[in-house]
Amino acid sequence: MNNNIFAPALITAGLMMISPLSANAVSYQVSGVMCDSVNNSGTYDRSQGIENTKASGDVWVSCPVINFGGAEEMRTQVNLLNNSNLDAEVSCYFRERKHGNVVNSSKGVVDVEGNGFSEEMFWEGQLDADTHANIDCKLPPGMTIESLSFSALGEGGSGPGSNVEARACLTAPSGTFSSSSQTVDFRNGLSANNYNGHYWHSGDDTTVFQTSAGVWHVITDTDTNASEVFQLDVRSEPSSCMEPSYGRPEGIATDRSGNKVLEFADVEITVGSGCDIDTGSRLLIYQADYQYNWLVDINNAETCRVKSFEEL
Repeated sequence: MNNNIFAPALITAGLMMISPLSANAVSYQVSGVMCDSVNNSGTYDRSQGIENTKASGDVWVSCPVINFGGAEEMRTQVNLLNNSNLDAEVSCYFRERKHGNVVNSSKGVVDVEGNGFSEEMFWEGQLDADTHANIDCKLPPGMTIESLSFSALGEGGSGPGSNVEARACLTAPSGTFSSSSQTVDFRNGLSANNYNGHYWHSGDDTTVFQTSAGVWHVITDTDTNASEVFQLDVRSEPSSCMEPSYGRPEGIATDRSGNKVLEFADVEITVGSGCDIDTGSRLLIYQADYQYNWLVDINNAETCRVKSFEEL
């Protein structure tokens, strides 16, 4: 990221003001007024930014992200104000796009105390010069996006939203690890703390994957119909990685019942309307509960239950 990108000291668009946080203009503070509702999803107020003023029900809003257009790391932060007396959870998705396609997607979740303020929703990483990004947030009643902050970090940004290349690796436990085992080791060199007391069988087919936020997850027992997906507390990353084939939707449609239909070259897969999978997703399929097929997007660990398959 080149600092000469910050030459304008002030950018205005109507009532939306972007102002530098520092004299050398390496950071910008942006009013939440620049955000807008998604598909006119509900009632909102702009006096403090953008607020969900509905008595009940969530509102989806979308905010553009400033791309500094360089090679350095940047931090994008959503500043949340809770005007409700109740504690509430906020989910946001950072999506980077190029030529209409999502090339990177990462999810963040924070809890905001009643009548409280949070600066914990942020992403750190690098945006390509020829991409653009936006943040989509699900706001519960009384929740406000007061402002957004954009900062150049230089090289080596870090944090829960650091952008890495999402990847999955086929592997298996290197031995049998009981529920009392403190750690579990895998044949590809990955090692993790066994924080949830999972029982690992030697040789069970397993897929580990790292999201674009840098967080490792596992799909256990992929050779059975009783797989589980959960986060790993990684001690050391894999020394080698044999990647599986990913499913990539070529299009997204909606059926008459409002369900989302993922269109592939030879099959259509129907999932629920709330499933956050798009054409930028990289999907793996597994079976859980001895009966249901599920999809997981390795970009953000989003899981969606499959309602139906239809071969074309």
